[in-house]
Amino acid sequence: MRQGRDGKAIDFLLRAKDAPRAAELMTKLGQGEEAARVLAEHHRDLGDDEEAARCFEKSGELLTAGDIYRMLEQYEKAGECYERFGDSAQAAEMFSLAGDRVRASASYEQAGLYTEAADCASETGDENKQAELLAQAGNHLKAGAIHLKARRIDEAIEVLQQIQSDHADFAAASAKLGEIFLKR
Repeated sequence: MRQGRDGKAIDFLLRAKDAPRAAELMTKLGQGEEAARVLAEHHRDLGDDEEAARCFEKSGELLTAGDIYRMLEQYEKAGECYERFGDSAQAAEMFSLAGDRVRASASYEQAGLYTEAADCASETGDENKQAELLAQAGNHLKAGAIHLKARRIDEAIEVLQQIQSDHADFAAASAKLGEIFLKR
């Protein structure tokens, strides 16, 4: 009986555009996520985008929260929302805009965007990771060159030997391998 009266009270408060009181009652009834969504819509209608984003995040509507944080140029928060939502590519873009190259690289890698991940790894100075990611992206020649520069000869050989004979980089890779083996 009480639940029925409370439900009617919530409906009345929502129709009366009293979202804060409706959300308060919803929270007392254990409807926290729905209360947060109601408050998010309320704050968005008032033009308070930052509070709307926080409420959307609390309600579990992470994509909407991420989009609002992106619009507000709060890129790290947007990236975190996209990451929790499972959109690694958008998360990577946001982390990159926020200047967090380590998280951007990890998110690009998770999204299968290995070239972009390698670029971010390069910016952090992690040449070993950059070479690994370039190899995953299919750029074995550049990965091999990075290994050679760092004197990781065995890794360079392994990567350069992965270049197929019909690939445009085959001749250059063969020449580098020849130089390596001559020096041994």
